[in-house]
Amino acid sequence: FPRQKFDDKALEKVKMLRKMFPEKDIIADGGVKAENLIKIKKSGATGVVIGSGIFDGNVKENLEKIKKELKE
Repeated sequence: FPRQKFDDKALEKVKMLRKMFPEKDIIADGGVKAENLIKIKKSGATGVVIGSGIFDGNVKENLEKIKKELKE
């Protein structure tokens, strides 16, 4: 569903899945933006799918924000 809002309840689900399946990849999808990347990573996700977080608004600025968050 395009332009979903990220639901923080998903973080708890990722943490639960990480404990159950420590060797598996867990990918977060839906409402992922620069502002929530760190929370998602810390919850145990190994990857993200970013759509509107890149393409809504200024693509170059959004990519720079994402790069900055991933470096921290």
